[in-house]
Amino acid sequence: MSARRALPRRLAPVGLDRPAVAYLILSMVLGVGGQVLLKLAAADLRAVEGGLASPLRLVGTIVTSPGLMGGLALYASGTFFWLLALSRVDLGLLYPYTALNFVLVLAPAALVLRERIGPARLAGVLLIALGVGLHALSARRGAAPERPGGRVESGRAA
Repeated sequence: MSARRALPRRLAPVGLDRPAVAYLILSMVLGVGGQVLLKLAAADLRAVEGGLASPLRLVGTIVTSPGLMGGLALYASGTFFWLLALSRVDLGLLYPYTALNFVLVLAPAALVLRERIGPARLAGVLLIALGVGLHALSARRGAAPERPGGRVESGRAA
């Protein structure tokens, strides 16, 4: 017998199966990466003469900006994995985990974008993480049974 135990099919603390967790993590990481790239490249939009009054110039700037197109591509890739997660788990169970994006974006905001992370913002993000943890515990205690087809049911049994 191996000293390493196999992971359970369902990760008990979060009420999600392994593929749904992987899809969720990929969705969040790609989404946050896309947002960081979009922020870095957004300065290109400020230079557009006429701004919102010139929508064709804005679109032209977006489609010719590698940073903006890269950010949109990453964000779209994150959306693809989000759809895969949604195909496995009820929205009411899955959606609160997206609040972890606030936690994930903090490091690149400070390190890459050089944004100041003050104590109030840090406390707010910690409260969000605590809220997601409480949600995960409630999902575990709710004993979300698996539906036919591998989907997790978050509601009460009929």
